[in-house]
Amino acid sequence: MSAKNELPSSELTEVETLLLEIAKFNPSLTHEENEDLSKALLMVDDERHVSSRSIYEELIAALEPKPVRRETTVRKQR
Repeated sequence: MSAKNELPSSELTEVETLLLEIAKFNPSLTHEENEDLSKALLMVDDERHVSSRSIYEELIAALEPKPVRRETTVRKQR
């Protein structure tokens, strides 16, 4: 029997819940980035402090500004 104090994967800590809400509603992230971040937040590692740290690192990496691709159209002048 394991002596570790683990939460069932269905129970998120308050911090994880808040981070998940941030990820869901962050308009600067693409849908795929939000999906990846949400999956990372929902992972429950054997060691809570390890998973919490990796969740934090995932969040920071996902929230870093990325270059925005903008299509420019060149209009011919008459």
